[in-house]
Formats: sequence, C-alpha cells, structure tokens
Amino acid sequence: MADGSSTSKQNTQLALIAASLLIGFVGGSALDKFRSSSKSLVGGGGGGSKVKLQYFDIAGRAEPVRLALAVAGIPFDDVRIVYKEWATIKPTTKYGQLPILTLPDGTVFSQSEAMLRWAGSEGDGSLYPSDPMMRFKVDEAIGMINDLDKAWMPALYMGMRPALFGHDVDKMDDKAKSELVKNIRETFLKEKLPTHMKHLGSLLFENKGHFLCGNQLTIADLLGYATLAYFQKGV
Repeated sequence: MADGSSTSKQNTQLALIAASLLIGFVGGSALDKFRSSSKSLVGGGGGGSKVKLQYFDIAGRAEPVRLALAVAGIPFDDVRIVYKEWATIKPTTKYGQLPILTLPDGTVFSQSEAMLRWAGSEGDGSLYPSDPMMRFKVDEAIGMINDLDKAWMPALYMGMRPALFGHDVDKMDDKAKSELVKNIRETFLKEKLPTHMKHLGSLLFENKGHFLCGNQLTIADLLGYATLAYFQKGV
C-alpha cells in the first residue's frame, strides 16, 4: 500500500498531466480563433450589429464565453470595462454584475454559464451537442470543473474578504492575515487540488487524451482550459 506522500505525489503528477493535456489541446486553437473573431474595446460601448460581451479587462468568468464565441465562429465585440467606471455602470445592469451578453436585437443576458451553453449551441452546435447523452457528459464535466472552482473560493476570498468567513479584520494585523491565507491555500494545494485534478485527468484518459467528453472539443474543455490557465498564473 502506498503511503500518504507517495499518493500525494502521484496525484500531483496526474494533475500536471491533466493540466498539460487540457491547455495543450484546447489552448492553441481556441486562442487563435479568439484573436481573429473578437474585437477588443477597452472602456468602449461596442457596435450594434454584433454580439456584445461586457466584462472587466481580465480573463475571469467571461473567458470561457469569449473562447466559445470565437470557436463557434460568432463575431463579437469584446468590451472590457475599466474598474474605475464600474461604479457608474453597475446600477444600469440587470443584476448588478458582469459579464453581460447583448444580442444584436438588444436582448440582454446574464450568468456566464448560460452564455457559455448558448454560445456552444450556436454555429455548428458541436461545442454543446444537442444529443441528450452528450449534453449529459458535457454538463457532468462542467460540474466537476465547478467543484474545483468552489473548492478554491475560500482560499481566494479569505485574502480579499475574510469577514465573509467570520474573521474580524479589525483584530487582525497584516502578519496574521497573511498567515491565515497562506495556510488555507497550502491546504487547498495539498488536499483538494490533486483530488479534483485526478477526476479531470481520469476523464481525459477515458477519452484517450483527446478531450473531456469524447474526441471533439466542447464547452467543458473551454471552461477547463480557462480554469487551469488561471491557476497556472500563480494566483
């Protein structure tokens, strides 16, 4: 029986393999299409004849949607909101949040995963196939990626808003806060990330290293790529 350190090492290796496969297979072609299909408008309003996607000038929740629109061949204005302008724009939005997707007829949608599924259903529809069983597999993979994202959220927000987790920021000095964030992030890296990556890795290997849901690209791969690319930035 393998000891804990050996198992952890194996899980970490599998995590790296899974990340490499997703980023290698998905990243290049998707990003090339993104560059050719979108028009970035930092602080602009965009045109009226295209789909318009509004988000901050970061990858974040909009990145999988950007990639899906590009891969599906849907021309769009990639409108980047400057942070200092957000306070003015926020009251004009439907739910007070970004991203926002506006169709050429003026219809406005919120919620990034709804946008992702819509974009995946457009074009030739291959990114989010109409077959119920394939959609089941895609949604299952998306759920697994979201589980990883949820596991990370405490580590992210503990550094940004510790009061959400019951910590009195007025009683914490910078050293105490840094130590708290360090501990929770190390726990995530040691205990949670390898487990979630092992699950994603198993999907890739079941599909012979092609994609998460078979032998063709889907929105699950685009979401997985964007999520893993975020972690590779060293956040």
